[in-house]
Amino acid sequence: MQLSDFTKDIQHLLLQHWTKSEIESRLEDPPYFFEHVVIPRLDYLRKSGETAPHLRLQQTPKGELRVILIG
Repeated sequence: MQLSDFTKDIQHLLLQHWTKSEIESRLEDPPYFFEHVVIPRLDYLRKSGETAPHLRLQQTPKGELRVILIG
């Protein structure tokens, strides 16, 4: 999976916090990256009083990862 596989909103969000090379290397295991790196980082930002969106992960019927941006 590559950064370009995500919507522009998700790409922009990820690039605000990590470099493209960091993201690409961590996308070797996308569920792990989102569940153990991205979502905890966004939770930390919200707890610190900053505005950060919520993300939800889904699998498509074909088994592909889908990331949904929630406000």
